[in-house]
Amino acid sequence: MMPAPATPDVRVCAFDSVTIRIDYATGRISAATGTTAEAWAQAPGVIQGARWGLSFGTDEADVEPSPTSRPTVRDGVAAAAALVMTLAVRSLGPGELAMSRLTGLATTAANLTATPSPADEAERVVSAVRWASRWVPFRVACLEESIAAVLVLAARRRGVTWCHGVAPDPVQFHAWVQAHGSPVAEPPTTNRYTVLLAIP
Repeated sequence: MMPAPATPDVRVCAFDSVTIRIDYATGRISAATGTTAEAWAQAPGVIQGARWGLSFGTDEADVEPSPTSRPTVRDGVAAAAALVMTLAVRSLGPGELAMSRLTGLATTAANLTATPSPADEAERVVSAVRWASRWVPFRVACLEESIAAVLVLAARRRGVTWCHGVAPDPVQFHAWVQAHGSPVAEPPTTNRYTVLLAIP
């Protein structure tokens, strides 16, 4: 079995129980155990997953956001506009390339920033996006919310780090933003996710 090929768009993450391979260009996700996992783990640049004891699926990472209060008009309007843009970018084109389009959008937004966002401002924006997402009649989850938060802050020339990560047992993916190295408006269990891609 040959190692999974390494390209700039591919991330391979090896946990004790499973090895995950995600291609951000095509959106394709694969998981392997046994000899295939061992071969994938030999790929250049493989990421070592955070160590958490196996719970056989009885101890899942909590990524449910806390309830949000009504944002200011300024934050609410900005959040709604950013969500519309994010959903348009996600939807306009082949479905298998949606992740590539969204990470491209996050990269473009990151290039517009001038200064790091204060943690309290980033938290207000994340909360505003989550509040606005409740009124959207389409699927909106952590991926879309986190990208929208990056867009709102980029429009203000403020920067955060967009993160996409994975946790095992069971395999779960999650997207969030970080300010000054710490997750914004996230439960403590977000630290269980191994970051696969961070922008910038």
